[in-house]
Amino acid sequence: MLPNYSRHMAMMSKVIHSFPWEDKYAYGMYLAQTYYYVKHSTRLLAVAAGRMADHDLAYHRRFLEHAAEEKGHETIALKDLKNLGYTLEDFPELPETRMFWETQYYKVEHVDPLSLMGYILALEAIACQECPWIKSQLDKHYRPNCHTFIKVHGEDDPEHVTKARAQIEALSPERIRHVEGNFDQTAICFQSILEAICDKVQERKLLVA
Repeated sequence: MLPNYSRHMAMMSKVIHSFPWEDKYAYGMYLAQTYYYVKHSTRLLAVAAGRMADHDLAYHRRFLEHAAEEKGHETIALKDLKNLGYTLEDFPELPETRMFWETQYYKVEHVDPLSLMGYILALEAIACQECPWIKSQLDKHYRPNCHTFIKVHGEDDPEHVTKARAQIEALSPERIRHVEGNFDQTAICFQSILEAICDKVQERKLLVA
């Protein structure tokens, strides 16, 4: 597996466990930012599939299948947000969130379409590992219809992680390096989003104090 896999997983886990899930505003902002980047999932998978060479046919087909599996997932986060009592307009997209997904289009177009596997693995591996714990925290404070996105991804992603790891290990060393670089970058950017949300929450508390 990727050399920095365990280290980055631990770093993402740490910021997740320190996130104030009990704070309604913080959780609402998390759901909004999740919507903003998840709505690009099917688009990124489709663009990457379309850029693959003939010898990547198996990956081309898998990306199209994955796009079908991810269809509409952003609307789950949006429904959770509305059930929490907010609208998307309450939470503008953070610069850290735009940085998260915008770079993926560049990598697909100018580096290697399969570099997207690093982004996919980081998101699905951390979901598999941490969503059950996050759900246990959310259950203490919110109705079940406010955290369907977390529930779904904690249940669905283990199979995705197994498939992604097998596909990555079958790549050439050079292409694995592209995936590795994207995995590292994705993990760091994911942490930045959660940290930026925490900063916004603190700023809000100071304003209303």
